[in-house]
Amino acid sequence: TLSPDDPIIARTQAGYLVAQTEDLQAVQVLDSVAPKFPADIEMQNLYATALTQRPNRGEEAFAAWSRVWHARQAASATFTATPFRRLTQGY
Repeated sequence: TLSPDDPIIARTQAGYLVAQTEDLQAVQVLDSVAPKFPADIEMQNLYATALTQRPNRGEEAFAAWSRVWHARQAASATFTATPFRRLTQGY
């Protein structure tokens, strides 16, 4: 049975939504699922990316990126300059 809490289903759905710049929907999918799978780096990366695009979620985005960076030993986390620039505005 397919469950929305299944990490593969959630990751696939969120990945599609992020690719389509449907960040609000991606965040809605991941808000409940991502905390359940902190070791799923791909899911955490999608969550951080989607949160970065959402207004008023900057602190959560920063925390999400921090989890990704720590999990990937900081040096290997990938991100583009635009979301990072948005993330750092105001800090």
